[in-house]
Amino acid sequence: MKSRHLYRACQKSPDWHLPLPAKGMRTADELATMILDDLSKIEGCPKRGFNVTVYGSNPWNSWLSFGTAAGPVRNRTELQTFCQIITDRLKRLYNVSGSG
Repeated sequence: MKSRHLYRACQKSPDWHLPLPAKGMRTADELATMILDDLSKIEGCPKRGFNVTVYGSNPWNSWLSFGTAAGPVRNRTELQTFCQIITDRLKRLYNVSGSG
């Protein structure tokens, strides 16, 4: 029943048939840098010793890792959560290009 109402609503909408905007293209390195830049602005983020790896191709994902140079990271779970939020936002905007 709900799908029938949705179908009718889409038929009445003047722009229901318009394609979604195309996603931008970024290399895996560019996406990792964007995520690192956002994470580095969070209080408690280590100044060194952490890394973001972007892997996969469309859909892609990211992995946040902490090395010994990061020292004790008290808000590790919070940073991992923010990394996932940032990744999800960027996934809606960008696909991974082949080089990088």
